[in-house]
Amino acid sequence: MPGTIFNKDGSVYMTFGPMQPSPGDVEGWHVHTITSADTRDWGTVSLVTSECESFNSLLRHIAAMREACLGTLGGTETRSAFGPGVRHYRWTWERFTPSGERQTDTVIASKIH
Repeated sequence: MPGTIFNKDGSVYMTFGPMQPSPGDVEGWHVHTITSADTRDWGTVSLVTSECESFNSLLRHIAAMREACLGTLGGTETRSAFGPGVRHYRWTWERFTPSGERQTDTVIASKIH
């Protein structure tokens, strides 16, 4: 949005050209996170979140999930890419608690174009 900012006396204080995106992190991603656990008392319970994130934020999200899932209890990780042009990715972590309950965390990321 080009524009001019004026002083109170009407003189020009500042002018600026059209806005342009930063070249640093312009990719947007739609991210679904699904966490589920098989419990003895309630069966399977799940929590689903959806949000839009930048590419760098997505990388931080994946790193945090990986550390939380693999770093504490141990477990397995599965990664896959799907879709034409490979713009959709999925990461899944699975682990078992000491009491034998199965927990899974899945992140599905789709590039916004």
